[in-house]
Amino acid sequence: MKRLHLFLIAVLATLAFFTPATPAHAQTCTDAAGSPIPCPTEESTGSEDEGDTTGDSSTNTPVIRFLAVDENFLNPENWNNNGGIPGAGQTALLDGQFAVIDPRDPTPIPLGNLVLRNDAEIIIDDANLQFDTVDISGCDVNATRLDAKVRALKIRQNKAIIKANEFHSSTVQAQTLLLSSGCGIGLDTSLLNANRIIVQDSDSFIQFGLGGMNPAGENALGPGHFSRMQGNSIDLDGQLDLYFIYGFDPKPGDTFEIITNTGGNAINGAFANAPEGAVLNGFCDIQFRITYKGGDGNDVVLTAETPSQPDPYCNEDFSDPRPDKNVFLDASSVDLQPDRPLIVNDIQLVNGSEWNLYDGTITARIVDSNGSAINLFNSHLKAQTFIDPGGGGFSGISLNPSFLEAEYVVLYESETVSSFGIGGTEQAGEGKLGKGHYAHLQAERIHLGGILEIFFVYDFAPQPGQTFQIITVNRARLGEFENAPEGMVVGGYCDVELVISYTGGDGDDVTLTAQQSANPSPEWECASTAPENQTQPESTQPVSAPEMESKTNFTPYLIGGGILVLIVLFVNILKKRTK
Repeated sequence: MKRLHLFLIAVLATLAFFTPATPAHAQTCTDAAGSPIPCPTEESTGSEDEGDTTGDSSTNTPVIRFLAVDENFLNPENWNNNGGIPGAGQTALLDGQFAVIDPRDPTPIPLGNLVLRNDAEIIIDDANLQFDTVDISGCDVNATRLDAKVRALKIRQNKAIIKANEFHSSTVQAQTLLLSSGCGIGLDTSLLNANRIIVQDSDSFIQFGLGGMNPAGENALGPGHFSRMQGNSIDLDGQLDLYFIYGFDPKPGDTFEIITNTGGNAINGAFANAPEGAVLNGFCDIQFRITYKGGDGNDVVLTAETPSQPDPYCNEDFSDPRPDKNVFLDASSVDLQPDRPLIVNDIQLVNGSEWNLYDGTITARIVDSNGSAINLFNSHLKAQTFIDPGGGGFSGISLNPSFLEAEYVVLYESETVSSFGIGGTEQAGEGKLGKGHYAHLQAERIHLGGILEIFFVYDFAPQPGQTFQIITVNRARLGEFENAPEGMVVGGYCDVELVISYTGGDGDDVTLTAQQSANPSPEWECASTAPENQTQPESTQPVSAPEMESKTNFTPYLIGGGILVLIVLFVNILKKRTK
């Protein structure tokens, strides 16, 4: 189905290639201060002058449309550009499409201009990219929906986002960054460096992730860092959102220079929801005060402080019935068996905490388990973002057989353990849990790593040929489990082994296939009899012990009986002769 979807996108993109550009998309030619920026112009339809531009060559560049053959921005087949990706002097256009830039290489990549229109999305992960202009507009987000919570639901990712556009532990450099029309970027622990930064309207937004005390830099990203923007000329408007990741717990007095102004002038404007001296909500017992006069006098700095009143929405358990509550577990353990579905804002576990959920359904915005354990027993956990960054000790998620459903999942640290319980042949889902099912993780986007563990429950024994799709990826998957490369045996039961594949389902899903094992591991569990819920194939149906005994033990009796009959006959013959 996914392949069909990608094929249709490619067809539509090809049709759009021959359609004149909508004038509104090509008219963003000046910034808020009236300075010229590149205007996208349509490429030709394949004639000899393909790529030529019209108008002033100082502001216009050839526009190359993303063809969406697949989701890889760096795949030349996605661009009608003489066998290459758009580079310096060209404009890459994503028009309502989705793409991923994931080179896993610190080498800088020059990419010219990047233009996103009509809710286009891009994920940038572990990259060092150099753009001329990054122009994100045409998101058509209703301003009445852009309260902090709704924006957080869209952008609470762990990497860089551009209107649901994500920068994950990346360095992005641009001459100009332009945000307008309700669009925005989300920076988890990334660095965005632009000569000119322009946020044009109050509906646009920037989200900063706080994952530690160290400022993000070109070679300093990820856990332990906080996201940062740097610019020489900055015009601000829109909304500022903050969120914690990687189990970070700031203390009063901690400061975070989230925007560094390298120019000599003060920042023009301010975030619409955060004027000078405003207080921004943090998490539980922390709030932040903002100033635009920090650093060397013209930088944006946040200072953590203790609220004058305790946060009424912060809890150490799940007893508070309010849906906006936050749950913060610090070196503690909580067992929960709710009698109804629960809604939570954020759930954060730190310092070896443990949360056990039994037979329940919980919906949350962010679930962050840093150096802690989450165990789901026959339960359904729904989250916008699920992050387990490791952090020492046992850290991970155990699904026994449960259903974890999230927009974005991060399980990529080597300390993270992901355990999947298999108790049947049916995939766990909403209302489908427990006995007869196997654990299931479903994500729009997922970043895999760490350790995979498989275990069996409910006396279930897999049979050769059975397949278990333990992870369903709807949009994009990055990475693999460190201990389970493609085609490796990841577990087994008795003499049946499970082999992993990262190309199952619709092509990017994680599946386990059962097959007969030539070398069963002595560590695998093996029951003496098949479980009640398993029916073995007729061709391999074993002979029961009583049947085998009857066939073997009657033989000597038959032989003995035959000898006895012969003796009796012989005696009778002798008697007759003596007479």
